[in-house]
Amino acid sequence: MKVLITYTSKYGSTAEIAEAIYNHLVERGIETDFLEISEVIDVDVYSAFFIGSPIYNGSWTKQAQRFLKKNKELLSNKKVWLFSTGPIGKTNSAELLFEWKMPKKILSLAFGMNAIEVKIFPGYIQFEKLSVEDMDFFEKNGAPNIDSRNWNEIKLWSEKAATKLLANNS
Repeated sequence: MKVLITYTSKYGSTAEIAEAIYNHLVERGIETDFLEISEVIDVDVYSAFFIGSPIYNGSWTKQAQRFLKKNKELLSNKKVWLFSTGPIGKTNSAELLFEWKMPKKILSLAFGMNAIEVKIFPGYIQFEKLSVEDMDFFEKNGAPNIDSRNWNEIKLWSEKAATKLLANNS
């Protein structure tokens, strides 16, 4: 069994979460590759996928959406986990995620490919990395410059997925 962790990340938060998932799977002895979506060439060699994208303005990145659509048929016959990053704030993860939803287009694709799980994780916006346009948007909306990611939650999610992968591989 070979797993691909692939993602898009505008400012690095989603990439760091993808890397944490990768590290947890490797620690469990699962053969895993870690690539940005733009670097993925051959999807046929993988039996399972973790695909991630930030949510901006209610959507996944165009690159991540294209990847899902292009590989929809192949992914429907594989084990797939989808994850997003999005909300930020000073409250706990459950409160941050209360009103957040996975974009409808992505849920539709996830349902069509029988994704095992679809997860949204709180994110992190590093203001010093933002474009002027994004800085204006986040400042107008009162976004705090704090890291809202819950690394323990990410680890538990990764561990649960690893256990499922290993159980299905024996």
